[in-house]
Amino acid sequence: MIGLVNLKKDELRDQDLKSMGFTVLRYENQYVFGELEHLLEDIKKYCNVE
Repeated sequence: MIGLVNLKKDELRDQDLKSMGFTVLRYENQYVFGELEHLLEDIKKYCNVE
């Protein structure tokens, strides 16, 4: 049940951020902590930054 509560909170947070003009990119924790370089490259590609 906790996962569903967190998922709903995430959805509400995403909606709030999107309503303010932000783009939300989500990544799993293990990707953030274990593959940081790949994550940063992914964000750079999304933002069209070299």
